[in-house]
Amino acid sequence: MEILFIMLGIPMAVAGILSLPVVYFGRRWVQWRPWELLSLLLPFGAWAVSYLILTAHSSQFKGWGNIVEPYLICLSIPLGALVRVLAGKQRETVCAVIVMVMLCLLGALVALLTPNLGGSLG
Repeated sequence: MEILFIMLGIPMAVAGILSLPVVYFGRRWVQWRPWELLSLLLPFGAWAVSYLILTAHSSQFKGWGNIVEPYLICLSIPLGALVRVLAGKQRETVCAVIVMVMLCLLGALVALLTPNLGGSLG
């Protein structure tokens, strides 16, 4: 359970903290909806599912060096919020969905394209 917290809990918290100023100061330009909080969770879910699919079809497991992958994802979440603010009030729902889909694609690409960075899990 501790490893799950280290791998996902801390990066989610970092993403939330880094996104907070964008959300707070951008509230004049966009109306944030409660379901947009899923953008803190879904990219990590896409990353985890992609990693499970990758390891299910090969015997290649990644090592401890790949613990940085969720931190790469957590840096993209505030950028997604910034894109949402820069888009403004034009088609807010469509923009929010597009940003969320792009974050999920990025999470999947991080899992699929990052090579084994070393370390042994077993």
